[in-house]
Amino acid sequence: MERAKSVLLEDPDEAISIAKNVAETVDYTIRSAKPEVRLIFLETTNLFCNTWEEVSIIIKNDGNVAARIDELSFERCEVELVAIPKVVRPRSKEMAKVLLKPLDKGKVPIKITVKFRDTLNNEVVESQRIIIRVWDDRKHAIEELMRNIGISVKDVRISEMEILRILEAIQALNELERLTYRDCAVSECLDRFDVVRLYLNDDEINELNLVIREIKAHRYPTDKLTDDEKSKIKTACKFIIDKFKSKYIIKD
Repeated sequence: MERAKSVLLEDPDEAISIAKNVAETVDYTIRSAKPEVRLIFLETTNLFCNTWEEVSIIIKNDGNVAARIDELSFERCEVELVAIPKVVRPRSKEMAKVLLKPLDKGKVPIKITVKFRDTLNNEVVESQRIIIRVWDDRKHAIEELMRNIGISVKDVRISEMEILRILEAIQALNELERLTYRDCAVSECLDRFDVVRLYLNDDEINELNLVIREIKAHRYPTDKLTDDEKSKIKTACKFIIDKFKSKYIIKD
């Protein structure tokens, strides 16, 4: 635009051409900028049929402009919204909390839909399907998880709810460790870490936190995990699981 001004008196046609190119560039930039929203459903194991449970969902925006969230909806579940972010900034994420009451038992496919608006106020609808595990009750959930993981919690001093949390934590840690056996991006690792963190307290997760902070400090989300980073994640996961086994008398 400054160049257009400088040549305006000398060559009006060139000035108009420059101004037109600038306007087209600005228009293209505005129209090509868009949010890219996806959902990370954190709890997939601690839901019970016809029982209200609070669950957490990460709304992640991988786009280059903010997304204004209008609506979040679910199929095959009764829903009450607890806390939904109004805006998710570009290349960031926000936590949403909802109350869900699943209406079916077993492995249930549900569709989650988010409606949001871009910078031009256009409405965008994104949907994704996930599988949730809906149990009859805690006793059945504990029995099934112990079979799946291949361990038994023998400590009778803790409640069924705490046993379920421990088993879900170990399952989430196992899934994070399995992720390191393939070529995955740092962003995929961080998404899985959000799930693991949900089931662990600060003391339990400290070892893994140290590794994740180190990866965040030196890597871009699109980079692949190095062999050294994978090794550190595996070691941290095993360390936390061993602490659980020692503390709660868990038998393989």
